[in-house]
Amino acid sequence: MSGAWHFVFKLQAGDWSAIAAWGTLVVAVAAATFAYFQVREARRTRDEQAQPNVVAYMEPTKGHWGFFDLVIKNFGTTPAYSVSVSFDQLLERVPFPDEKKIFENAALTYPVAIPFLAPGQEWRTVWDSINRRERADEARRERNLPALEYEYRGSIEYRSAGRKAPLESASILNWEQFRSAMTVETKTVHDIADSLDRRLKDINDQVAALHKSVSAFSDEKTGVWVYSGDADELRAYHADLAARARDSHEALMRVVGQLLPQESTRRTNSSVTEDSTPSGSVAEQEPPSDD
Repeated sequence: MSGAWHFVFKLQAGDWSAIAAWGTLVVAVAAATFAYFQVREARRTRDEQAQPNVVAYMEPTKGHWGFFDLVIKNFGTTPAYSVSVSFDQLLERVPFPDEKKIFENAALTYPVAIPFLAPGQEWRTVWDSINRRERADEARRERNLPALEYEYRGSIEYRSAGRKAPLESASILNWEQFRSAMTVETKTVHDIADSLDRRLKDINDQVAALHKSVSAFSDEKTGVWVYSGDADELRAYHADLAARARDSHEALMRVVGQLLPQESTRRTNSSVTEDSTPSGSVAEQEPPSDD
């Protein structure tokens, strides 16, 4: 230790100047190296921030808990060009009732190529429901059919302006993560609109039934007559109308009664004449007797 101090105290002014110069050089090199790495990191960060970032993922359908959408979205700050979507296998889903496929799987359709995605722009479609998939698996097991797949792997390839090499992001879509998921249902404007829609449908059904009932009254014989005016006057009018109809009917019956006896007598006389005429004719035709 004493030798080191002896060496230091024996240094001349020129030696100290040389040591200071070397120290300055070392510090400058270190600073330059640090600045270089900082600049390179900043440039890399800026390049990453100034490029598209397209990802495929699953997200719950808004307003319909239990259903999930397939989403392809550009989270970057610049547009993505020539987006190519591919998965290792078909994205299976449970068929909806109107598709009339009870135990067959349906394939989710998605665009394999998207020409352009602006920053924040997305492509979205309803995929399936975790509850529907579980019920379909139970039905398929009863018939010894293979179960649905619950994990799908794919990749998204896209290009950025100013870059020759394409960019790529991997995607893993897994339904297992949603099996035991829970949520709190919150009523929104959509629920109000849905309730009003159902209420309007009920009102339309009631109006249709009322229209059908009223239409049955359009017949003059079986319908409902509505009169405007005083009730007593209407009753008196109809009573007088009924009385005149009754008097007319009685007069008609009297005339018929007077005519019927004469017609009966005439018919009786005609029958008697017809009976006597043939016998007389026969007598005239008999030849006279010699006796």
